[in-house]
Amino acid sequence: MKIYRNEKGAALVLTMMIITLFLVFIMAQFTQIINTTRQVTTMEENIDARLIAGMGIDYVEVILNEFSRSELPLNEYLQNEIPEGPVEIGSTDRTYEISFEEFIVDDRPESISYKSIGKAFGAHVVIESQITINWE
Repeated sequence: MKIYRNEKGAALVLTMMIITLFLVFIMAQFTQIINTTRQVTTMEENIDARLIAGMGIDYVEVILNEFSRSELPLNEYLQNEIPEGPVEIGSTDRTYEISFEEFIVDDRPESISYKSIGKAFGAHVVIESQITINWE
């Protein structure tokens, strides 16, 4: 049996294996960083859209609280005060829109149901709300 003692290429093979392991580890870290960044961005967009939809809810509540000072019937007042279509916020890609569930026919309804639709950078959130009115 012949024993080979020529080990001149072993250092090169070992070095190439270590470099390959480091590259695999670094690529796994980069993949994880990229996925985490995408997830954080998506969550920020959804949170922003939810906050904008909530802002639409607050806007309707303020408008209805000011209704007592108006001489108009409720349906006319809301048509004048609530904007049609999406309302842009600032110069960015953020909007909200108020959508009433049904057209208000009665001048003194007991409650009003509506949706606030918030959009931010591609994310879309709908919040449904209902306001009960106590007429005095």
